[in-house]
Amino acid sequence: MKLQILQKKMARYRQILKYYGLKLTCVYFLAQKSDKMFYDFRRKILLDFVLKLRKEAQLVDSSNEKEEETTEFPKIIWTMWQQGEAQMPETVQTSIKTIKDFAKRNDCEFYLLTDENLANFINIPADITEKYKKKELSAAHYSDIIRFSLLCQYGGIWMDATLFVSPYATLEMFEGDFFSLNHPPIRSEQIERTVGDFKWAGFFLAGKKGKPYFKHIRDLYLYYVRKYPVFIHYLMMDYFILSEYKCSPYFENLVDRLPILAPAERVWFLRDHAHDLFDEKEWEEVLKTTPILKTTYKIKKEEVLPGSYLDQLLQGKLKE
Repeated sequence: MKLQILQKKMARYRQILKYYGLKLTCVYFLAQKSDKMFYDFRRKILLDFVLKLRKEAQLVDSSNEKEEETTEFPKIIWTMWQQGEAQMPETVQTSIKTIKDFAKRNDCEFYLLTDENLANFINIPADITEKYKKKELSAAHYSDIIRFSLLCQYGGIWMDATLFVSPYATLEMFEGDFFSLNHPPIRSEQIERTVGDFKWAGFFLAGKKGKPYFKHIRDLYLYYVRKYPVFIHYLMMDYFILSEYKCSPYFENLVDRLPILAPAERVWFLRDHAHDLFDEKEWEEVLKTTPILKTTYKIKKEEVLPGSYLDQLLQGKLKE
């Protein structure tokens, strides 16, 4: 087993070296050894790589690009579970219910996308879809391309299927040319850093249709996937967003003006306190102060503690 793991790692390093060269391979190696220690160094090198990629892809400067005139925010909620609702784990079913309830309360159209119905809404390039079908492109990275394609064409709100929406959340919180979760932590030393320094969250994105930043991020993603068969970093989406932030003063201003609705500790409350004993008073306070919470579908039922937050979530008993 250990030999197989080692062989798999070596094959991965050979691929990275083949497509990215020695410099980025070294960055990849150091990140595997200690992501925390080499975080800033890796972030700088990868951002430089992505900025060069933008030039290759010939993306124009957003500030000089004409955008579609839109006045009203589209009342559309997008989410996706490739296998369909019947195949959702219990935590995802609970999360989807809160998203549906939010859509109903705010008179929004709700669309659950699957592999079966995706073509009814949007045309993803055939070569990209083929990569996904052949498992050369992961479901997560495929959905990254889908979310920016949808926001570019239709606008509205993209929510990952693993989001728990508070009953106190309102559509007005998220309306505008661009919205995402600006969620800086209270204690930064105690929480894992993000590529965008918590200025946005790829699992929750919103905006009006026809905006150039959605198009740029999508087009850069497509260019990257076509050129590189393997990903140098799992969260390349965040690097593509970061490149737009660095290259477009307009987008930078939109991001910097995002309100802080809740700190990272609250957004990740259900993950970080999954095995804590459920406290109704504490949970009510979380719901009132945190419109969006992130959950996970990666759960082993045998590890669930009776009476915990996770237990309540799995049973669909968390108050909405």
